Amino acid sequence: MNILLVEDDEDDYILVRDLLREIEGGRFHLEWASSYETAIEAIQRQGHDVYLVDYRLGARNGLEFLREASERGRRAPMILLTGQGGREIDVEAMRAGAMDYLAKGQLDSALLERSIRYAVERARTLEALRRSEEGFRAIVETAPIPMAIIRLSDGVILYANEPIGQVVGVPAGALIGRGTLDFYEDPSDCQVLLDRLRREGCVRNCEVLLKRTDGAPVWALISFQPMVFNGQQAVLVGLYDITDRKRTEQELIRLERLRALGEMSAGVSHNLNNILVGVLGPAQLLHRRMDDPQALRQVEGIITSARRATDLVQRLHRAVRGGEEGAWRPVGVNRVAQEAVQAAQPRWKDESEAKGVSIRVVFDLDEGLPEIQGTEVGLHNILINLLFNAVDAMPEGGEIRVTTRRRETPPPSPPPEGEGREQIAPPSPLGKGDGGLGLSDFIVHPSGEWVEVVVGDTGIGMDEKTRRRVFEPFFTTKLDVGTGLGLATVYGTVTRWGGLIDVESAPGRGATFTLLLPVWTAPEVGTQGPAGARRARRGRVLVVEDDRVVLDLLSDLLSADHEVEMVQSGAEALGRFAPGCYDMVLIDLGMPEMPGDQVAREMRRMDACVATVLITGWELGEADPRLSGFDFHVRKPFEDLDRVQDTLAQGMELHDARVAGKAD
Repeated sequence: MNILLVEDDEDDYILVRDLLREIEGGRFHLEWASSYETAIEAIQRQGHDVYLVDYRLGARNGLEFLREASERGRRAPMILLTGQGGREIDVEAMRAGAMDYLAKGQLDSALLERSIRYAVERARTLEALRRSEEGFRAIVETAPIPMAIIRLSDGVILYANEPIGQVVGVPAGALIGRGTLDFYEDPSDCQVLLDRLRREGCVRNCEVLLKRTDGAPVWALISFQPMVFNGQQAVLVGLYDITDRKRTEQELIRLERLRALGEMSAGVSHNLNNILVGVLGPAQLLHRRMDDPQALRQVEGIITSARRATDLVQRLHRAVRGGEEGAWRPVGVNRVAQEAVQAAQPRWKDESEAKGVSIRVVFDLDEGLPEIQGTEVGLHNILINLLFNAVDAMPEGGEIRVTTRRRETPPPSPPPEGEGREQIAPPSPLGKGDGGLGLSDFIVHPSGEWVEVVVGDTGIGMDEKTRRRVFEPFFTTKLDVGTGLGLATVYGTVTRWGGLIDVESAPGRGATFTLLLPVWTAPEVGTQGPAGARRARRGRVLVVEDDRVVLDLLSDLLSADHEVEMVQSGAEALGRFAPGCYDMVLIDLGMPEMPGDQVAREMRRMDACVATVLITGWELGEADPRLSGFDFHVRKPFEDLDRVQDTLAQGMELHDARVAGKAD
């Protein structure tokens, strides 16, 4: 073992030399440096296993030597020797890097041997640890897995690699010294993980919701492993980002909910449409037969409300199961906005005042607005939903402001996320359901013209998490009411019309919903001819319908112009039917014993000239095979009786054409 003795007193050199010789079995080669300068030269050779350094070295001292040697990259352990001093020098020596501190007056061969042996062993251990840490750091820094080391006592980040910086949106170096609680969506999750670590010794692949510095959620599988880092009790943290997987899972759950609700909504829509037949149909008949202006206005109110109810049933059904919307028409925004506020008055005014709460609605309407493309009932319900949402957000009262104006092009790009705005993008199984497109990311309407509708309130506002989900189906913050479909249907209707929607909100600052709706550019409707139904020749009509209310309405509507027979089942209809017996058959789809489409096909087989009309409250797509047996399709609840009569006229013409063709 090579030993360098740094000692300016020759007697002390001889003392150390003799003590080394006394050590049994010791094989030591001692080199003596009698000055500070020669010692510095000697350590440059790096050929020593141990340095024995005197505290007093002329004008310099051993502590200075320890520091300079360390700066020069010395590797061998150092033992400080002194003839004087006490605890202060001892402590200072340890801080300077000395492995041990020996008083010359107490020195003997056994003490010297033990100090040298311990110093060498400890130095080897530290060197092995240093190399291990270098290897560990190389692995962690090059690994694609996000990893960090946190101090166990307070959760402060001691080390982080670049992949984990990418996950949370911060350069790895900027994470050092930050607390880990900043990155948990729920800080209590961190304590749960630490408790589990203490209880089980490690944590493996625990699912947790984190957040980036911009507030975006990050789902991760997290693992904890205890370790010692730079002499501190620490935890090695490993992450696996599963955000995309969670989004896919959530989308699958959402689709399954929609599927289940769709099965229910189909039956509910059908039944409600049948019920509305008994409201809308008789009201239209009364309107035709009345002359009293006051009674006419009341009947018109019934018809308008029933049509809105019909549209609501259809829209709710489409929101759940999808499907096409009715024909778009030019719609006057200001008039519908005023009607919606008036219709919602029992909620925002009467109900609120009964609770001792005052809510005021303020209009700021541009009188020169062009009409939009959409449906009047659809816009009415959009505004009703937004008004009700505003009322729910103002339990202590406040102000709702409805603003309209004309826009030539979409507004500039909104500010980045995190500054109080949230842009809602169409949901996608693999896309960003939490928002990712702004108004400027959509295609501009061909005309370049828009009508902007803004509904703002002074309510409690929304936090960022709520704002991100506000248009999701089934999402609601209401504890006692609400289905979570109101704003989802608003979003669906606006986007189907080719419009855009944006929400701005913050806690305590209210919420502002902005709609951009495309201007109507199609030709004026109503230019195809005079209003009213086409008149058909008198014919023989069979109505097959199991609902008595529908039968009574059709009988009242058709009996004055045709010979009408009514039956309530498919089997009864086929029992009466014979070739040439009827010109036209109106058939319901859903009936006991035999569905309407089978009845229609059998009648067409028996008489190829008969015209068949499907009357149903079910939502059917154009490709539905059940339509193949019918010539015409009229949907309940018969929003316009003139169209029903027009269909009969076409049916009679078709029957007569078939008869003529057969005769030829």
